[in-house]
Amino acid sequence: RELRGVPVGDTEALERELARPDSRMLLLCSPHNPTGRVWTEKELTDFRELAERHGATVVSDEIHADLTADGHRHVPWSRIAEPGRGRGWALITSGTKAFNFPALSGSYGIIGDPDER
Repeated sequence: RELRGVPVGDTEALERELARPDSRMLLLCSPHNPTGRVWTEKELTDFRELAERHGATVVSDEIHADLTADGHRHVPWSRIAEPGRGRGWALITSGTKAFNFPALSGSYGIIGDPDER
């Protein structure tokens, strides 16, 4: 795989990248690291629609979900994933950042479709 980035919040650049024939996955950092940007529900829904339009799987890295500033609310990808549609997404997280749990033993993933697990 080749990792290609887009500027934070540039949905036009994101769509251009997802439209490439070799794009298969949207790796989303939510909240964004290192900026701390907490995506709104509308922004996340727009990301979902772009990924669906271009057939990309979404993997949401939510390891910083517990580290949001006052006035901001983290919205988990599992809430954004289209209801009843388990395919094409995963949420990966851990308590290691916010609660200083050592090693990978505190990590977990939620994958919408049992066959993709």
